[in-house]
Amino acid sequence: MSIRRVLVHLDDSNTCDDRLKTSLLIANSFHADIHGVYVEPQIPASLASETNCMNEFSEPVTHELTPHIERVKQQKKSIEDKLESIRQSSLQSIHWQSKRGNTRRVLSELGLFNDLIIMTNEIDGDPLLQVKPPATDIAVHTSCPVLVIPNNKPLKASSNNVLLTWNGSVESSSAIHQSLPFLTMANNITLFCARGEHVSITDYEASKKSMLQYLHAHGLSIDMIDQDKSDKDISELLEQQITNHHYDLLVTGAYDHSNIRELLFSSTTKELLDNEKIPLLLAH
Repeated sequence: MSIRRVLVHLDDSNTCDDRLKTSLLIANSFHADIHGVYVEPQIPASLASETNCMNEFSEPVTHELTPHIERVKQQKKSIEDKLESIRQSSLQSIHWQSKRGNTRRVLSELGLFNDLIIMTNEIDGDPLLQVKPPATDIAVHTSCPVLVIPNNKPLKASSNNVLLTWNGSVESSSAIHQSLPFLTMANNITLFCARGEHVSITDYEASKKSMLQYLHAHGLSIDMIDQDKSDKDISELLEQQITNHHYDLLVTGAYDHSNIRELLFSSTTKELLDNEKIPLLLAH
């Protein structure tokens, strides 16, 4: 896998600056093009009926919609200013477009035609934010990996210290496969192993050896940590590793749990996203 097209989610927040810094780093490292997308905030439900007759080229002109229109204009102007500043300072042009619709759906669909999506785990006005993380949902419904950038923690140059997670699952394997461009540039790679709930002990032990052989076949030197016998929560163990060893990037699988399960029981990936320790690469 190579990275030639990067899709970055744009808005007018300060966290967008970290996404843009990361996209520039990746573009320079992999000689990739950057494509941005701004998703207009959805029209409030109470006013949506007034726009049913609009086509995609018309603008709502009712008095009630004026604040919404002004907000969209201000956000677009802020994005244009950010991108112009980047063009002047780095000579890097970022192609961008504006879309209407559900942000999760828009990013998932555009991800089909890109090699990487860069976003944060918070989407303004997302009704499912507290139930299912948007980054996980998008990774499950698109074909490329999703790189989640925490607030004030853009990806560091070359991602020298990378932590991979392995639990014997297809999702975990996919995440490692799709992280190879980053792994080939890393100085230190650690494989953190913990058996998945639906993986037998026999299959899991064999899978650890097979994954190490796969990574070695790509010329990668790997340190392995086996936490299968620990009674601690996996997300807690991972956070301890991140804190103690100063990793730059965490690679993990994205799992398609139901909304009810996410709400009642949470998940390791959701807890890692909520804690926002370091950039997180997700793939399904």
